[in-house]
Amino acid sequence: MLTTSAFAILLSASIIIPSSYASLVFEVLTQVFVNGDIPTFLAMDFPQKHFGKLFGLTLSLVGAVSLLQYALFKLAIAVDPTFYHINVGLLVAVCLTLVHPLMLFVKQKN
Repeated sequence: MLTTSAFAILLSASIIIPSSYASLVFEVLTQVFVNGDIPTFLAMDFPQKHFGKLFGLTLSLVGAVSLLQYALFKLAIAVDPTFYHINVGLLVAVCLTLVHPLMLFVKQKN
């Protein structure tokens, strides 16, 4: 999870800096870790008999968000045509995802 958060932070930071190659690389790496973490988390933390239902529910939620992607993009253009403030807000939100893995790491050390 810490690696996924780190790649997401690098992705958000590379989007603010106008470099399309770096943002493409970090987008691919972030998606690889996110798509690998979901089934691993479900298999480790929930009973095996519910894996199919939970994985299907998760993919349905991802599909619903993907379906709304165009509408959210149009709304974002209306609010901020340069996307600068939106990207900075997403960078702050992604940085907050590091809090939980770091707390688990510190707790495990004690």
